[in-house]
Amino acid sequence: PTAATSSASASLSASSSASSSNSGSSSSSGQSFGFALVVLVAPTHQGKVGRKSNRKVASVSGKGELVQDYLEFREYRVDDEFVALQWTSALMRFHLERWQHFWEVEASHIHPPSYYQGFLFASKRNRKGKLQLRFLIVCSDIVHNVKAKAKAGQTMVDPGVLKWSMKLSGVKGITIYKSDPRLLTIQVDPAIATNTKKKVKPISTFLCGSTQDRDRIVLTLRSCIFKTTKKEMNVMRMEQLK
Repeated sequence: PTAATSSASASLSASSSASSSNSGSSSSSGQSFGFALVVLVAPTHQGKVGRKSNRKVASVSGKGELVQDYLEFREYRVDDEFVALQWTSALMRFHLERWQHFWEVEASHIHPPSYYQGFLFASKRNRKGKLQLRFLIVCSDIVHNVKAKAKAGQTMVDPGVLKWSMKLSGVKGITIYKSDPRLLTIQVDPAIATNTKKKVKPISTFLCGSTQDRDRIVLTLRSCIFKTTKKEMNVMRMEQLK
């Protein structure tokens, strides 16, 4: 996939008034100019093609593939605030349409009557403390846990096999942590899991690429769960992961 994975203020202006902050654009006083810092996030390797990270993350008590190593951040500023808002709106709309088409048509992970609502690209901690790349796809009535793969020589992260699917009625809890705002734990009912060859654990912990990614997927999950079950899903806040 070539579209941006996520960003609350993702925009990219093609006008002459926009320029990348990576190129050192600034005013004569040395201060950055313009409006609306914009961030474009894409699932690429940052030049580390074929190389997997194996760093430890204390907050999640694990090590392995870190989603941050597969994200590329680009910052831009524009001279006009209205132009920034226009491009932000346009790219957010494109982001939604592009990924909906990818997951529903190209990857064929979503089938009617379900329809795409959002997804998370993150590192999932398995039962042995190993971090593995995952796509968590949220649909109108179901959530899919899909393996993410990055082969040597490829610059993009592609979806792999479907690890499990869960009706939204089977999501029993959501927990976030003060010690690391990128962490997210989802509690599910293993008895109603589908599309799996192994027994699903009742708790899945994800290390997101950013706090914004975590907040966005929590909001999407809560919204879809309420629409499906007519029950509000409260978010538990803990000091740290146990």
